[in-house]
Amino acid sequence: MGVISSQQGAGNYLTGNFENNLVESMSMMFLLNQINYQQISQLRRGLELQALLLAIDNISTADIKKLDEINSKLEHETEENNVILDKKLHYNIAIASNNTLIVDILQALSELIDQFIVDLRREILSSNDSKLQLKEAHTEMIKSLINRDKNLAYEAINKHFGIIDEKLQLNSDKLININLKK
Repeated sequence: MGVISSQQGAGNYLTGNFENNLVESMSMMFLLNQINYQQISQLRRGLELQALLLAIDNISTADIKKLDEINSKLEHETEENNVILDKKLHYNIAIASNNTLIVDILQALSELIDQFIVDLRREILSSNDSKLQLKEAHTEMIKSLINRDKNLAYEAINKHFGIIDEKLQLNSDKLININLKK
């Protein structure tokens, strides 16, 4: 599994590259179990809700300002840049949670989640109403951090993933299974 490295004449050593091992293990699990977008969305919702709730207790004013800047750039950039900014927004919330395991799992899932975000953003952004709702959900997530409001955090995450769930239902015939590019 790559956790231990053997060097002839020198001994065995822990590699310390646990994130890479987690990525490989989870990728194999997804391939073998044929995970679909709905399952990824459910996992991501749980991880991101917990990250947001923990971030409410741990985030600094400077980190909130950074998130607000990222959010204000969203939708004023090219779609390629918006995908990057969207990921950056969610990832910075995870970092602010101060939970290494949440951050590591989201990192391990990043290739899978990257494709998920690209595909789903394309579907969401096909409607101006959905686009506005997504922007509102991101703004409410940041407001929940500013106001240290866990109820608003629940509402914001539910709004965010409600949009995703709706698009998944409408496009279930197109978005059945993930194809990992390995």
